[in-house]
Amino acid sequence: MFSDGKQISTLNWLVPGEDRYYSLTALRFDGDASEDPEIRQVFGSFRFMHHFVPSYTADSLAFRIGYVTGILMFIITSLAIGVYFVRRGRTPRPQRPPPLPPGVR
Repeated sequence: MFSDGKQISTLNWLVPGEDRYYSLTALRFDGDASEDPEIRQVFGSFRFMHHFVPSYTADSLAFRIGYVTGILMFIITSLAIGVYFVRRGRTPRPQRPPPLPPGVR
């Protein structure tokens, strides 16, 4: 990312919470944000004020629906990619020119 001709480095960190994900973002204008010790210290010391307990388990309906949906999306995407490459690999049939109008030889 650039601003006024300067490169901006960003570091994003997703933190799971209760039924949500929270995003922490750091910006650095003079180097790589992921290599800044102060940014890494702040991200490493981040804590919520209270403890979150996940509201889902591997046996929950939401987890099972998400799992099945993920498998179906994987299968559909794989099939679509396969069809694309199969069609891409075919040689096109030669086109026949249209018939000439009557009286033209």
